[in-house]
Amino acid sequence: MNPTPRRTSAPEPQIPRPEEDRLRPIGAVSAETGIDVATLRVWERRYGYPVPIRKPSGHRVFTEEQVTRLHLIAQALKRGYRPGQAVRASLETLKGLLEPAPGAPVAATVATDFAELDRAVEALDPVGFRQELGVRLVAFGPRRFVRELVAPYATHLGERWSRGEIGIYQEHFASQHLLTALRALLAQRPEPAEAPRVLLTTLPGEQHTLGIQMVAVLASISGCAPMVLGPETPVADIAAAAKKAGAAAVGLTVTLQNATPGTTQRLTTLRSLLPPTMALWVGGSGALRLRRLGAGVHRIRSLDEVEDLLGGLARPKK
Repeated sequence: MNPTPRRTSAPEPQIPRPEEDRLRPIGAVSAETGIDVATLRVWERRYGYPVPIRKPSGHRVFTEEQVTRLHLIAQALKRGYRPGQAVRASLETLKGLLEPAPGAPVAATVATDFAELDRAVEALDPVGFRQELGVRLVAFGPRRFVRELVAPYATHLGERWSRGEIGIYQEHFASQHLLTALRALLAQRPEPAEAPRVLLTTLPGEQHTLGIQMVAVLASISGCAPMVLGPETPVADIAAAAKKAGAAAVGLTVTLQNATPGTTQRLTTLRSLLPPTMALWVGGSGALRLRRLGAGVHRIRSLDEVEDLLGGLARPKK
């Protein structure tokens, strides 16, 4: 009997040498375009683009045309287009989006489009929620991410919960992922040498820390050095920590349910324990409801005011 011929696998397609020289590895593409590697992979699965070429070694590489298109996608995201619009668009369509005709309306800002985030919250989808946050961070950068995504989305979550559209467990799910994103963002930022230190915490009974984490990121961007103690720090310990750290300011957040005379009294006590030159700021939805704040307790009404105060600390004194 003749032996059965052995089967051999088809040879791997070879990339012509001139084209291979122009291929870019995924890490280099990420660094050049500012689009995270994980985001590129999510787009490939969700939108079918960009599909990399796989070398025999298993490494993912991209063509020059793909890199050019990814640059335009990144620009479109910064202009406010949704990922689903930008990633699916052809190269020519992207060029048209980025060069609108005179008088053409600008796309609605991606910050106020919460559909993908809401979908992930409703499904308790941590991967989808994190990936969508990553897309927004690439599009906005740290400052706009805090101001135009995290802050309004936190308000949006509260409103949805109050209308009964989501459960408290879904609101907690989203808040914890927002906190994680802010902490990761802060951990990546260098602390300027001899920067004024800002101590951030909440009073006993106040468990919500999203506000102080947002301020921490803005403080770092403004040239200050934030120190976050977390929630529910006793008044005497806040004062002790602020003195030990040589803080220029202490920042607290208060939610509506804690806008009580007891909170006002704790703020008065804290003010008396701090050095006269150390600023004491209180913000959050409940801060606007607090009555009879004593001298030396500064009520913050907006993120614009937060940035003004932080900028004042960071500016060199004449």
